[in-house]
Amino acid sequence: MDKENIKCVRYKKEFDGKIYYIFLIPDEQDSSMTNFYMQEDNYGFMSMKIGIYLDKLNVSIEEFINGYFNEWLESHKEEILKLEKNSNLKVR
Repeated sequence: MDKENIKCVRYKKEFDGKIYYIFLIPDEQDSSMTNFYMQEDNYGFMSMKIGIYLDKLNVSIEEFINGYFNEWLESHKEEILKLEKNSNLKVR
């Protein structure tokens, strides 16, 4: 097992009385690409939403997150439901 330190940026967004985090983590295969992950506060599950080249964005990162947040949240909730349905474990 190898230990690696990576640079990560975390955005915090409040929505519907809950707190969500969007993590920006460099892609392991392509260091110029950044992957966006979503996590709900106090939950262990984190899901990848998209990988993009930040230098190709024509809006700010905050605008990009806000523009896709609802779509990402819906898919995040669907992934949690699938995990809970197919296992005896509760993600929440």
